[in-house]
Amino acid sequence: MAAWPGPIRTIVQTLLLSPVPMVAAWGREGILVYNQGYAEVCGPRHPRALGGQLLEIWPEARAFNAHVIESGLAGRPLSFHAQELEHWRLGRPEKVWMDLEYTPILDEGGTPMGVLGSVIDITARVLGERRMAASESRLRFLDRLAQATADARDADAVLSTTTRLVAEHLGLSNCAYADMDPDGDGFTIRGNWHAPDAPSILGHYSLAAFGRLAVGELNAGRPLVINDNLAEIALHEAKTFQDIGIAATICMPLVKDGRLAALMAIHHAQPHHWTEEELGLIREVTERCWAHIERVGAEARLRESETRFRAMADDAPVMTWMTDASGACIYLNRRWYEFTGQTEAEGLGLGWLDAAHPDDRERSEQVFLTANAGREPFRLEYRLRRKDGAYRWALDAASPRTGAHGEHLGYFGSVIDIDERREAEARLRTLTNVVPAFVWFASPDGRLHFLNDRWCAYTGLTLEQSLPDGWTDAVHPDDRARTAAIWSDARERGVTYEIEVRYRRHDGAYRWYVARAEPLRDPGGVITTWFGTSTDIHDRKGVEERLRELNETLESRVAERTSELLTAEEALRQSQKMEAVGQLTGGVAHDFNNLLTIIRSSVDFLRRPELPEARKARYLDAVSDTVDRAAKLTGQLLAFARRQTLAPQVFNIGEKLRAVADLLDTVTGARIQVVAEIPDSLCFVRADLSQFDTALVNMAVNARDAMDGEGALTLRLTCGGALPPIRDHAGSTQPFAAIALIDTGTGIAPEMLERIFEPFFTTKEVGRGTGLGLSQVFGFAKQSGGDIAVSSVVGEGTTFTLYLPQVAAEALDREEAVEATVSPVGMGQRVLVVEDNVEVGTFATQILEDLGYETTWAATAEEALDRLGSEGADFDVVFSDVVMPGMGGLALAREMRRRMPHIPVLLASGYSHVLAQDDQHGFKLVHKPYSAEQLGRLLRQVASRRPERSERYT
Repeated sequence: MAAWPGPIRTIVQTLLLSPVPMVAAWGREGILVYNQGYAEVCGPRHPRALGGQLLEIWPEARAFNAHVIESGLAGRPLSFHAQELEHWRLGRPEKVWMDLEYTPILDEGGTPMGVLGSVIDITARVLGERRMAASESRLRFLDRLAQATADARDADAVLSTTTRLVAEHLGLSNCAYADMDPDGDGFTIRGNWHAPDAPSILGHYSLAAFGRLAVGELNAGRPLVINDNLAEIALHEAKTFQDIGIAATICMPLVKDGRLAALMAIHHAQPHHWTEEELGLIREVTERCWAHIERVGAEARLRESETRFRAMADDAPVMTWMTDASGACIYLNRRWYEFTGQTEAEGLGLGWLDAAHPDDRERSEQVFLTANAGREPFRLEYRLRRKDGAYRWALDAASPRTGAHGEHLGYFGSVIDIDERREAEARLRTLTNVVPAFVWFASPDGRLHFLNDRWCAYTGLTLEQSLPDGWTDAVHPDDRARTAAIWSDARERGVTYEIEVRYRRHDGAYRWYVARAEPLRDPGGVITTWFGTSTDIHDRKGVEERLRELNETLESRVAERTSELLTAEEALRQSQKMEAVGQLTGGVAHDFNNLLTIIRSSVDFLRRPELPEARKARYLDAVSDTVDRAAKLTGQLLAFARRQTLAPQVFNIGEKLRAVADLLDTVTGARIQVVAEIPDSLCFVRADLSQFDTALVNMAVNARDAMDGEGALTLRLTCGGALPPIRDHAGSTQPFAAIALIDTGTGIAPEMLERIFEPFFTTKEVGRGTGLGLSQVFGFAKQSGGDIAVSSVVGEGTTFTLYLPQVAAEALDREEAVEATVSPVGMGQRVLVVEDNVEVGTFATQILEDLGYETTWAATAEEALDRLGSEGADFDVVFSDVVMPGMGGLALAREMRRRMPHIPVLLASGYSHVLAQDDQHGFKLVHKPYSAEQLGRLLRQVASRRPERSERYT
């Protein structure tokens, strides 16, 4: 470089030191020398370009560079501003814009020998300016579109204006919008702007005909963009576009609730490369258009709603009004203007107050403005001027209106003429003031609207201070929460409200009152108001408090004494046993004394010789009925003690329950719905069928009484389940049948649950039950190898579940009871009567002889065996008591079965622990007390099974 001519060396040094990209091209070949800035312009061509030929290094700009070399060698400078070039720098063509300055390089003699060029890349600036211009153009267009559609009041007007302006702005052949059919394929182009030389495309089409790309993109909520349909999609799909004059398309979808609902599309008749700006514009226009249509639709619906509201409000039988958030009245219905005579101009704002009585105006305004400031509901009574000048009392009630986001919009209220009601209340007040209690009325929501004058005189509060909710200020602070809870619960359930509460007197002292209220209902059963009273019980409470103090002292002394006796646990348990026995004995004595009274009185009258036959029959029937009742009572006692004599048999419990369900309809009454939930599958148990029926009826009667004769009783059978632990008794994994009776009654208090199976314990009033029903169920369950569980929720109902062991299916016992048609009269059959009680033995032999039997009496089982001998040939049947000294009746029967099985045996017992523990003995049994006819029939039945003498010895 030191040998180069001075001018050339200077030019090269200047070039290398310049911060501006510079290049020198020497000679006609354009040999390149350049600085670091130009090296960055060269990109991947550097360093190959250094010393290379210009025309070969930049082949894409060969013509332009040839012109530069030619001009430079001719001594002509060149200047280009924002020259657009196609530049290959990163392996792909890209458009660039540059400012280029070319100056000829002269040798020492002034002859051009090359070109010196400066290159400034202004691509970023040009693109930025173009984007800004495009953005400004887009914004001007969107503003123009917004102004053009601002006054549109329906969707078609919005869409028609939009399609026209979009098409004109982008120079389109078509711009259209369409609605999708419910099937998701068909669509109807309802609006279409088209250029003069383009066809209209209005009509109905199938989306599938436009190809898989259209179906996939649009249903996915993505725009369909096609620059040239002949080149980009299948020819048969492109034909659908071509047939309606479309070559290039952008289609924007509207998806609602996951379904393609509508389309907006722009089209060119010729292939067109859509730019990002065009796609962005149609996307924004579409979104704005849909939003505007939604707004227009909402406004139309609002206008329609307001029209309907005004029509309904004007026809309403009461005066209605509406305010804005500031409290200014913006609407009064026609009834207001008809009543007051005001004009709309006079009534709106706060002008409605001018119709109030002058003495009520200030108070009414204050109540309204205070409520409006607190956004709270209010009720107000004031005198309202009628158009004839007369004033009538009116009730004004309103609630705040809120928007979708919770913002306060104002109030909606109604005004009702209550002048007649006020007069009625005045008469009612006169009547209630003579009642020695507070009298009050409340609306169904619990807000009081009437209190008699005694309340005001006692509390010192005015009616305005007390109604509708201010009365609670007079309630003792410690009683307020409890009062509110009980009052709320009574209203929710529609039941009697009752509470003992303290009210503050005007001098600050508190006195105890009992408050009671009953709901008053319309013919349809809907509560219309509550009527209540509050009665002073302060003196009674004082007496109760003194008694409580005495009881606490007594309890303290008892506790001390009990503490001393804790060491005597065995004696205490014995005492508890004796107490239970005493309770049982007392209950039995009470009921049996009642029964004996009937028998004794009837017998006394029967001894009178002059007694008419009709009255004799009546007294004899009374004795017979009383004996039956006594037998039932002893049966219940034995059931509870688990000592009753059962006659178990295997039966399908589902079949029996269906029959019992029909019976329960009669037992419970017409107002109780009996629901049977019984599976069709077979389920067998082994139990005494009569006692089973009695247990179900006892539980059903209890349920009926708990529901006060009205409700639902569900009978549910579940088979194959385990027996759960009940009352601290272990359960069982063996299969059990569970029979549940579920009622919707009042429920049982938790503290009562542990006692409900005790004999003679009942929660019913005197005369409505013996207290033995559930104890019978309990005894039957235990004696049958099962148990009974109970669960209850006060106020909701009770569930009793009877568990009985499930057994495998076997041959059912088909033996039927003695038919009533069988005669009790004997035919000379020989009966050996075995009875240790002289009176019973004598009576039994007498009645059997009277019935036509021959009898022999043995006082013990041992004597009976002696009389029978080895074959028992002298007797046809043996009738024996079960409980006797020495060998019992059951042991006698078994010995006879072993020694002389041909002689039938009939056992009799009122109670036997042996029979209660062994219900599978297989002998016929008659329960004491028995009637002569019952005994005669059973003897005839048993004796008929005796084989003939020839059969016995074959």
